[in-house]
Amino acid sequence: MSEPEIVLDRSTYKAVKAMDRQKMEQWINNVYISGLNDASGDGVSMEELQNTIAKVEGIDETRLKAIMQAIGKLYKSKKHE
Repeated sequence: MSEPEIVLDRSTYKAVKAMDRQKMEQWINNVYISGLNDASGDGVSMEELQNTIAKVEGIDETRLKAIMQAIGKLYKSKKHE
């Protein structure tokens, strides 16, 4: 999946250039929150992941549980970073 190109139009460039520190911080926070909201909707649930892995030939219940535990640990460690 390729990342979309970010384009800074002239009016936005001029607005950013004229901002003081407080307005710049607010603008950056808004951009960050917008990106965070966009990214949060694209995730795959643990249930969807488990169902997909279960369909792979050669994966039995024991192996599936081990895989899901490893993935669960990964998600938990990423949340604390």
